[in-house]
Amino acid sequence: MVYRYVPVLRTKAGEAAALSNLPMQSKNRLLPIVQITAKPPVTFVNDLAQGWAQHPLALDGLHNFGVTNSPNDFRTMFRDLGNASVGIIPSVECATIPAYVSVVKTLVGRYTPGLVVQATIAQVPTVATWVASEGWQVSDVDLVINVGHVGAYDTASFANYVVHALAQLQAGWRSTTLVAAAAPKDYGAFPTGRSVVKRLDWLLWKQVYAQLPYRLDYGDYGISHPDLTEVPGVAMARASVSVRYTVDDDWIVLKGHPTTGPNARPMNQQYPAHARTLTRDPQFGGVPGCWGDQRIQQIAALPSGSSGTGSRATWVSIGASRHLSLVANRLP
Repeated sequence: MVYRYVPVLRTKAGEAAALSNLPMQSKNRLLPIVQITAKPPVTFVNDLAQGWAQHPLALDGLHNFGVTNSPNDFRTMFRDLGNASVGIIPSVECATIPAYVSVVKTLVGRYTPGLVVQATIAQVPTVATWVASEGWQVSDVDLVINVGHVGAYDTASFANYVVHALAQLQAGWRSTTLVAAAAPKDYGAFPTGRSVVKRLDWLLWKQVYAQLPYRLDYGDYGISHPDLTEVPGVAMARASVSVRYTVDDDWIVLKGHPTTGPNARPMNQQYPAHARTLTRDPQFGGVPGCWGDQRIQQIAALPSGSSGTGSRATWVSIGASRHLSLVANRLP
């Protein structure tokens, strides 16, 4: 049985670059759900369209709709991606606000048949009834059970609860996916240097999927936290220059120094040092065709302080590329 990967991403340039630069064997295993941020960059569609044409993608406009009180960004991006030959379908949360559901109904089937419906564990008993009440067939729905952030959970105990809940799920869905998150929101709690964080979202899925009588695909939030709140520019200016690197069951976190203040160090000195640390790690690499790993090797070869070592956005794309490539490669 071949499992699909459903990453929940955002309309950020770095994540578009990571998707576009995936090797074809990885692209063929993905159904990304892209959440439209409060102010999506005007370049996002162009950044993604060429690299994701002919591949499936679900677009989620709920956050943007809630912030702007308008469906315009959702409709425009949906249209532009569809016209760029992306296999676009809408994503909607079970029992969400009726105004957003009404917009979704105008987009279902416009370019590609079907839709994504996201539900919580508590909504498992009622999600099929809700889908029917909106006039959709479960056979047309890619169902995503989203359990949220599990970073503080005991995954063994929680896995038993998830298995019991999902065993009650009605049959007939086009696909079923378990989505969770475990990546830390920021680097504030980490000491300077190297730390290791368990990928509890991945470990949860591995404890659950084989215990169910149907195929349960895997989803996560990549290397990001689910919170879509934009970090103020002042906070970013004080943030450490840090990176996340995904390995089989963990994230390697390398926390650096801020670029301002008493312990400041230039960004173009820190990123090459991080890159060299990663390339020396025994868990580096091992994923064929990973663009992120190739960029890390290139940056590791640069002298400290030189140009081309990358910005924060560059390293988001590098980290996301590594994560997406590794998950697609490691899924059964």
